[in-house]
Amino acid sequence: MMNIHHLELFYYVAKHRGIVAACRHIPYGIQQPAVSAQIATLEEDLKVRLFNRRPFQLTPSGEQLWNGIAPFFSQLSGLEAELRGEKAQELRLAGPTQVLRDYLPEVISELQQSHPKLRLILHDTAQREAEELILRGEIDVAVGVLEDRLAPGLRAEVLVKLPLVLLVLKADADRSVAALLREGAKGGRPLISLPAHERLARLFKDYLRKKELIWPVGMEVNSSDLIGLYVARGLGVGVSAQIPGLKLDPDVVELPIKDAPKLPIGVFWRGKLAPVAQAFVERLRLRASLLNV
Repeated sequence: MMNIHHLELFYYVAKHRGIVAACRHIPYGIQQPAVSAQIATLEEDLKVRLFNRRPFQLTPSGEQLWNGIAPFFSQLSGLEAELRGEKAQELRLAGPTQVLRDYLPEVISELQQSHPKLRLILHDTAQREAEELILRGEIDVAVGVLEDRLAPGLRAEVLVKLPLVLLVLKADADRSVAALLREGAKGGRPLISLPAHERLARLFKDYLRKKELIWPVGMEVNSSDLIGLYVARGLGVGVSAQIPGLKLDPDVVELPIKDAPKLPIGVFWRGKLAPVAQAFVERLRLRASLLNV
């Protein structure tokens, strides 16, 4: 029989992508050497290598073991709450930093008023990571940019579609988007954009292709906040979305790309929503209906 404690430690190591990170999240005191030793014992007992250390990567055997144990360990906290009669008050959410920071606090505050015993678990994740967390049963609902296709088994609802914009300095506020696009395609100022795999970047690239233009990305950043910051420093022109309530640097303005496709923002989940999760989604719908985009 496999040692359950060893399996639990492996669960945390695999979940947090390394032994050092796992030690920061294991909910009881245990040192890195002890974790390393017990994982080594598990590998010896199974006669397989479960992961490569640097860089961290699960082996095929590690992936197989993870798929087998993750559903059990990820649901323990929920089972504990259910046994205590608290399950209906727990809500596990995921979303990017900007959503969790700027848009969910008011929704959560309203939810707490109607669910005073609400216990929240928030995960700061990208959309693809959120999909994996939902499929593993580690979160209930995710909010963020929606892809064309979600993983099988997930349900999604578009809440709002945000227009694409160019972020420029005030000195360029009177220039047309068409002129800026032509200038960029001819080697003008650098384009500041999210990574190529992000849907916003893909939408803009497809839009340029239809215009028969190519504007290479001169600066790639992994946060929408950084786009406006670097535009304000005069380092290029940014492509972003028109986000309601977003406070830009005083020297930066938005130029709407009126004929570009819009960026869908929504919510996704798996299966039937629990009452508290359903109440959360309903509040999101109401908030979205009030946005002027």
